[in-house]
This record gives sequence, structure tokens and C-alpha cells, in this order.
Amino acid sequence: MLASGIVFAAEPAELVNTVCTSCHKLDVVTQKRVSKDEWRDIVNVMVKKGAPLTPAEAAAVTDFLATKYVRLTPEKEAQAKTLVESVCILCHEFARISTEALTRDQWAGEIRGMLAEGAPLTDEEFDIVVDYLTKTYGVKQQ
Repeated sequence: MLASGIVFAAEPAELVNTVCTSCHKLDVVTQKRVSKDEWRDIVNVMVKKGAPLTPAEAAAVTDFLATKYVRLTPEKEAQAKTLVESVCILCHEFARISTEALTRDQWAGEIRGMLAEGAPLTDEEFDIVVDYLTKTYGVKQQ
């Protein structure tokens, strides 16, 4: 159930994991970083192509994707860069960070490990740092 009280057959994350993956590998979705408007357009195109989502489910999926997989704004990117340069280098040399080539999931795992060791990041900071590291030091698409 969403905060609005609307009950869905499935939560948005479950819908992404089932409906989207009926045609795509999950990483096709999770590697994409676009704006909320772009996510809405993508979801609407998929519904027109046959994705079995009600209008309410499509809106919930759009909101979910826009929250989890959004392009960093210049302000958020600058904030993430500052966090990496101030928090990560408390324990690691910058060369260790800058020579990695990890996927988003791998970066998220690394940062979760650092949180367990006491790295001072909020949930929002975690997401933007993972997005920044993925964009800046992630696996490069061929």
C-alpha cells in the first residue's frame, strides 16, 4: 500500500521486478539514469507496447523509478563529489576509489560496507554517492 492509501496488487519495486523483466533484463532498467519526466515517458511507452500496468500502477512505478534511478542534478552531483572527497578519503586514498570500475550494485555493496564501519552518510547521501561513483568511476559502457 502506498502512503496515499491506494492498494496495488504489487508494490512498485515488485512490479518493476516482474512486469519490466518480462521483456528486459533488470539491469536495462536499473542502469538507466533519467529525469522523472523521462521515466514517465518510458513507462507510458511500455504500457502502450503492452506492459500490464493500470494507470495507478504506472504512476507508482514512475515514482519508484524516479526516486531510485534518477539522473543526478548538477547540485546533487557536486554534493556527492564533496562527500566522496571528504568522507571516503577519511579512510581510503583517493587512488583506491578512482581506479575502481564497479557496477552500481557493486558500488552500493562497497558503500554499505563502509556504513557498517561507521561512514557518516544519510540514506539520501548514500544514494547520490552511489550514483556519483557509478557515473564517475563505474564500469564504462562499450
